[in-house]
Parts: sequence; structure tokens; C-alpha cells
Amino acid sequence: MNKYIVLLAGILLSWGIQAQDLAPAKNPEQVKNTFLKMNASMNSFESSFRQTKEFSFMDRSLISTGQLYYQKTEKLRWEYKEPNQYILLMNGEKVRLIEDGKEKAYSVGVQQIFKNIKEVFIGCINGEILNSADYDMQCFENETMLQVKLIPKDEKLKEYIQSISIFMEKGKNQMSYLVLKDGSGDPTKIEFLESKINQAIASDVFTSF
Repeated sequence: MNKYIVLLAGILLSWGIQAQDLAPAKNPEQVKNTFLKMNASMNSFESSFRQTKEFSFMDRSLISTGQLYYQKTEKLRWEYKEPNQYILLMNGEKVRLIEDGKEKAYSVGVQQIFKNIKEVFIGCINGEILNSADYDMQCFENETMLQVKLIPKDEKLKEYIQSISIFMEKGKNQMSYLVLKDGSGDPTKIEFLESKINQAIASDVFTSF
């Protein structure tokens, strides 16, 4: 189980490199509504990504790349291609993981981690997490960027996630990147590159490895 906690925490709990010079928003509700409007208009999302993971005990960052697919409402394929290959498939209540070409079985404890991943990943994309009573929200902005920062209320969840941040460039109706700090405060940034919104995605993307 510990192996899966490390693996899934690496996927989930990494986005913590902060944008510079963002100040508390003068109108937080307006910032939140801007994100909700973006989420409401998104039926599908496909993007390559670059993940930069920082560790307090290391001098260098760990960089991973891959591809993300999302289909409204609860379909997600999170595929890491470099340097390691693994795929996380979420289709409704079904969650599957493949690593090094083999599908992995997991225990009840890991199933709960999957549940948390699903709530965070899909919640950030479809906007549901912004209305969740499980998080306190703070809103920030500068001349070019908007940020919503979510802080878990549950102390147990805080052991894995200190905060989740969603960033959007002003004038663009899509996420620019996600940022999260894990329980130890170590950060990761996931940048979305060459994103495609509301374009058709083959159904087997969410069912087949």
C-alpha cells in the first residue's frame, strides 16, 4: 500500500510552485465565477502536460510529461509517458491503474486515495471543487493571472494536501496550470500545453489502456 501512496501522491500532491506578485482579489466572488463559467462551458479537455516536482531534500526537480483527457462529467485519463509510464483511468465510479504495462490491483486503503484523486482532479476541471464545503477558498489576481487557492478543512486530508491552486490567464477561457503543496509543503506545478477544448475524444480512451 505504501508504494501506491507514494505513486499516487506523486500524481496528485505536487502542484506548489507559486505564481509571482498575485495579490488578494478585490472581488473574490467575481474571480470564482470566472472559473465556474470556464468550467461550465467545458465538455471535454485534452492537453499535453509538463509536471515539475520539487523536494525539500533534493537540489534538482523531477520533471514528467504526458497527456490528459477529460470528458464531462466523470471521465478522466491521466497518462504519464516520460520518464516513467503509467496510466490512471477514471470512468464514473471505476478507477484503474496501469504501471509498466500491467494493471495493478489495490487494497481498500488505496481505493480511498483513488477517491481523493478523483475528487481533486475532476473537481478542478469541472469546477465542483470550487463549491465544495470541504475546502476554504482564497482568490488572488494580478494584471495577467487569476488564482483560486483551496485549503482542505479535514485534518486527515491535510496530511496529503496542504493546498490546491488553479491558475487561469486573464482573457483565456481555460486553465493555465495547477499548483498543489503536499503534506510536507513540497511543491509541484503541472502546466497544460497545446490544450484542446470541446473537441471529440474517442470513447475507448477512457476504457482501454
